[in-house]
Amino acid sequence: MTREHYIPFNKEFLLEQQIAAFAENPEKVSDFKKLFEIIEHYYHYESFNLNRNLKQHYALYDPDLSEKEREQFINKSNFPVFKETLLKVLERGNYYRINQTALDEAFNESDLVGLNLAIDFNAFKDFELYARGHHKAKEKVKKYFF
Repeated sequence: MTREHYIPFNKEFLLEQQIAAFAENPEKVSDFKKLFEIIEHYYHYESFNLNRNLKQHYALYDPDLSEKEREQFINKSNFPVFKETLLKVLERGNYYRINQTALDEAFNESDLVGLNLAIDFNAFKDFELYARGHHKAKEKVKKYFF
């Protein structure tokens, strides 16, 4: 089984459970609350920096920015740094890379509604596809002929 970076409880629930465990000692409760706050601030700061890093290093390549807006990011945006940061965010978010074999298989199989999808991958210099979660289902599709 793949190890994920997810705790299936919200932080307030975890804090309440730990405080209940230390209920007989108010000093321990206070110390634990301080430790909890420090850890929370650390992860918040780390996430904030990852987000800021993504924005800065993507800005030069952002098609939604005007040429004038993009000029200020010349020599400040770095695509390899952007890609490395994005991969770190995807990994921490429990995304996994779809390999080429799985991608080829998906394009060769028919879909549920009968659409044929064709993508010209030569139009891209580089591409990767990521997904999250594991779900398999069987669907019964009725086809109507008019």
